[in-house]
Amino acid sequence: MLFKRSRQFKLLKLLRHFGILTCNDYISLNSTNARQIIQSVTPTATVSIEVETDRLLPGRCLGNRILEGMNGFSPQTEKILLNISDRRFSLRSNHLLDPQMNALGEKGTPFESLPFLYKRFFPSQPHLFCKTVAYLSNPDPGNYYHWLCRTLPLIKLYQDHFQFDQIDYFYVGQFKVAPFHRESLTRADISLDKLVQEDCSADRIYAAINSRDKQFGDPINRQAFLYTRQLFYKSLDAATKRTRIYVSRGQANRRRVLNESEVLHTLAKHGFQSVSMDGLTIQAQADLFAQAEFIVAPHGAALTNLLFATPGTRVIEMIPFGYINHCFYVLANYAGAEYFYLEGKETDSLEKQDPRHLDIEVDIEVLEQSIMKFDNSSHVIEVKVSTLELSLNRDQNQGVSQQDQDADPYRVHHDTE
Repeated sequence: MLFKRSRQFKLLKLLRHFGILTCNDYISLNSTNARQIIQSVTPTATVSIEVETDRLLPGRCLGNRILEGMNGFSPQTEKILLNISDRRFSLRSNHLLDPQMNALGEKGTPFESLPFLYKRFFPSQPHLFCKTVAYLSNPDPGNYYHWLCRTLPLIKLYQDHFQFDQIDYFYVGQFKVAPFHRESLTRADISLDKLVQEDCSADRIYAAINSRDKQFGDPINRQAFLYTRQLFYKSLDAATKRTRIYVSRGQANRRRVLNESEVLHTLAKHGFQSVSMDGLTIQAQADLFAQAEFIVAPHGAALTNLLFATPGTRVIEMIPFGYINHCFYVLANYAGAEYFYLEGKETDSLEKQDPRHLDIEVDIEVLEQSIMKFDNSSHVIEVKVSTLELSLNRDQNQGVSQQDQDADPYRVHHDTE
């Protein structure tokens, strides 16, 4: 907020003039401007562009209000792949910076919205130098969803498009490395000794930057979903007992379910057990979601584990009144789950708080009637499971044939001029 007000009163220009700000401005890269912006500064840089468009089935509303953004759409991801041999570029404050100290990143992230962390005092030159470093960060890599869905899948892009075995270090940026970071990197065969958090420059920088449509959230692309999924997902044995789980918010202090005791009582009558993701490894969370035939949860980071849901699983996401975020709806689609959303009741605090932070009061009658209806039509789910599982297995384990790509206009296409 301080820097937003400062910008309005043109104080940032003065701060930049005296070198107080590390970041001069924020430049969003996309498929139409990336090549011109990068090569105008360093003509020897290689800029490749990969565009992926995915198709989603509509989510289904439990209640009276059908929400925009949940009705089926085709999210598009523009992947900008940069190969830069120019020591004037640097990696600082979780971003790639050009010689003019402009932060280069995905669209939809204005300069004013960057946290204070990204405009700190720094020496004029990074004190760490690497031979070849790959960018593995974003404005908030400490967040469970951002890390597993946005950041970790960049590894796949480096494997596919660059000389992966020649990468000396991965720049992850400034945040507290948590157990889930270490677990996922180990599973991806990335040595923790290769992580760099300090500001650095290099002989060569590889940078993969994803730009997405963020109108109602931050939906990821299907290829990113499949990469993280294959690290932890275990196909179920036929004898595995399927469960029904309610995923509580645990120790969270916002987006609480105000009438959670009533929710738990209602769900218990239909065979649900309450679980919390607090303190669990990624693999333990993945196993819980993979074994579930029915998942009910309020909107929150725990639903990132829809990455590991089994095709055919039913999902009910409970969301605050007046808040739309389709990131978990998108994950459920990629997993082949049947997704439903239940908006909470309108509360008096709607105009007083950020909708993302609002608590949720669940309509118990709608919740119970919906589950009873599902139980009376459980045979419908079994018709879809085998086809969806085969589709996911084909893309994860065998790749996509050229014939499939030619037949489906929504597959990935490349631009490597």
